Amino acid sequence: LQKLTNDLRLQIESEGKLTGLQEKINRVNENFNKTLQINYPELTKGEREVIALLRLKLSIKEIMTIRNVSVDSVKSMRRRIRKKMAIPKAQSIEDFIQHLM
Repeated sequence: LQKLTNDLRLQIESEGKLTGLQEKINRVNENFNKTLQINYPELTKGEREVIALLRLKLSIKEIMTIRNVSVDSVKSMRRRIRKKMAIPKAQSIEDFIQHLM
């Protein structure tokens, strides 16, 4: 029972930190997000969120943790983003995103 209680406390703390992080990301990336919506309207909200995290130079594993998804899910989303934004295969997604603004 004590272990379960401790695990729940850790989960609540983690969720609180992630919520705070998401709010900061939203504030910092407000104009960037508007630019994405205008230039790439076919991107989903989730894809724009991943792009914002990539813009912060977070790794796939960090994005996986923040979004609470699998590595394969993040990799799949990266492929969809590359296709929707017509990013050349020779260029990294991160470099492309860094040069958008």
